[in-house]
Amino acid sequence: KESQIVKCVTAIESLVNYAEDKAYNAEKSDDGGVTEKFRIRVGKLYNESDRSIIEIQAKEVYSARSDIVHGSGLKEHLSFCPVKFCRKTIHNALGHFYHFGLDRCDYKKELPIYISKMK
Repeated sequence: KESQIVKCVTAIESLVNYAEDKAYNAEKSDDGGVTEKFRIRVGKLYNESDRSIIEIQAKEVYSARSDIVHGSGLKEHLSFCPVKFCRKTIHNALGHFYHFGLDRCDYKKELPIYISKMK
């Protein structure tokens, strides 16, 4: 289960977390950091009506991933299925990014700006 969490969250992270950029700085919350960037950007992949619960789950699954990667292991069971959460999130990301054109060679530069501008 721990391996699944790490792999799935890493897949999502590769879609939404990038190095510091101007667009991200504009969306950054007070506590900032990689976890917050992940939480906010994953939330943007869902409908606004679902966003608050999704952001809570995103933070929870990213924290679990961090605990596992940094040697603590999974401290407690998550309140939801992390694999289903990750599958749905990746599916949503593909839907959002389809019209963006992931085959473009500048997506690593342009995709963070695109995500930051999503409502």
